[in-house]
Amino acid sequence: MPFIAQGKTNWKFLLIVIVLAVIVGGGVLTWQYFEMSEEEAKTPMLAQLLLSFCDEIDEPEFRDECYSGVAAAAKGDLSVCKELTNWELKVYCYFGIAVANQDFSVCDEIQLKGFKERCYLYTTYVIAKQDPSICDEFQDLKLKDDCYWMIANDKQDLSLCDKMQNEVSRDFCYSEIAPNKQDPSICDEIQTQMFRDNCYYAIAPNKQDPSICDKIQEESKRDICYHDIAQTKQDPSICDKIQTQAGQDICYRSVAEIKQDPFVCAKIQHQGRRDDCYWDVAAIKQDPPICDKIRSQTMKDGCYYVAQAKQDPSLCDKIHDQMIKDICYEHIARVKQDPSLCDKIQNLVTKFTCDEYFIRRNHENKNFNW
Repeated sequence: MPFIAQGKTNWKFLLIVIVLAVIVGGGVLTWQYFEMSEEEAKTPMLAQLLLSFCDEIDEPEFRDECYSGVAAAAKGDLSVCKELTNWELKVYCYFGIAVANQDFSVCDEIQLKGFKERCYLYTTYVIAKQDPSICDEFQDLKLKDDCYWMIANDKQDLSLCDKMQNEVSRDFCYSEIAPNKQDPSICDEIQTQMFRDNCYYAIAPNKQDPSICDKIQEESKRDICYHDIAQTKQDPSICDKIQTQAGQDICYRSVAEIKQDPFVCAKIQHQGRRDDCYWDVAAIKQDPPICDKIRSQTMKDGCYYVAQAKQDPSLCDKIHDQMIKDICYEHIARVKQDPSLCDKIQNLVTKFTCDEYFIRRNHENKNFNW
């Protein structure tokens, strides 16, 4: 959700930030986010910070209610929440007080079932950080699983994932924790293919181990995994594992560019992609002889022009396309300040532009010397 919407501050987003910010000691956004100590967070310093968010709200009505909401949440004053006219602000006001005070009874003030359940969930989350077994008190299985997921992710504790009833949710829990532990054996326990593949893919590049990619079932994701590791290790042999020819060619090209090695380009089967690879390496290394390997004459001409770091006019002589050759001569003439190169240009307009450049330069130099 954007912070600024159509030139106006998104007050709904701000209110969520404000309410969650007062969850002192735990929750999604705490005093730690603001780099305060817990004691500082209980002082007017935090209130002042939260009120500054309200100052950003353009609409007077919502700005005033924001001030009231902050005051209510900070003091735990339910009466202020009840007087708020906007139902969303009222809900978030109750939400903030319930979580901040770890008081489930405040959630009962919320009439909308979905928000009430979320209120119970986040209030439980703050308490369950110390005692995860509290998640069992949820009768709704989804909320119970959500509770365990939040604590499992917070503590990076796989045993809490095991307590989740829904298999897909449990697999997601494993797939999120395994990459942080860099342990592919955890991925082996995941039943849902998509999450299992994502899990292997998240770990393999960091460990630079293509054998982990071997376990990915989805071909396209497996090939991307091989590509990423080949690029990181600068090892074209890993590209050989990719199933599609186009995928292999793209992988070789990526490795060739990083290694600046035209011999890797030679492994590419498709002529156009191979020529592209030679062009790229020649440009990166500023090494025109590599352009000689390009079969397409048009590309070869362009390659000589791009790879002319030494500003050698003899490279322009190799170009077949007259227009590109003329541009090459003009460019080097200006760089080397050599007007004689303009005489090699065939196109009259380009030659005029080249000659005119040096006439103007001579005129400027004469005026300066005078």
